Amino acid sequence: MARDRGRGTTASARNAATNANAKEKEEEEESESGDKELEEEEEESEEEKEEKESEDDDDNKNNNESSSGDEEDDNNKTSNQRKVETPEARKRRIKDENMAIARAQLVKEKVRLLTQKANAPAQGEQKRKATHWSYVMAEMKWLARDFAAERDWKLEAARQVALTAGGANGVPG
Repeated sequence: MARDRGRGTTASARNAATNANAKEKEEEEESESGDKELEEEEEESEEEKEEKESEDDDDNKNNNESSSGDEEDDNNKTSNQRKVETPEARKRRIKDENMAIARAQLVKEKVRLLTQKANAPAQGEQKRKATHWSYVMAEMKWLARDFAAERDWKLEAARQVALTAGGANGVPG
């Protein structure tokens, strides 16, 4: 009749951990195959960036010739603020994000399993028919909640009356 509380791991917990590890391996393989595609896209985007930068440089030169020194400093600041993520940094960031997501899913699964285990009936225990005493106990719980709610309601009403009376400074209103 006693529950098994925290003694070892259940088979479902072991299976969940194994499934999570398998998913991580699959994601790593997919990310490795996707890395090649990303590198190609990054090369293309780098070429486009270089073209845009050269166009921007030409525009800046034209603008600098006709502008004052303050505007020239502003243009240099904006061009220096652009940060380009390297392919290695992007791969590392994506890998870290995928690992964080996998860990979060694993934690979520563990919480679900623990909740399920905690709410499960004890082994060998069958659900009994409701007796008269069961109904009496249910009504006692309801009555206790009702009394508490009424007490809270009366305290709140008294507080509001006191605030209203205090704000009126004794003048009926």
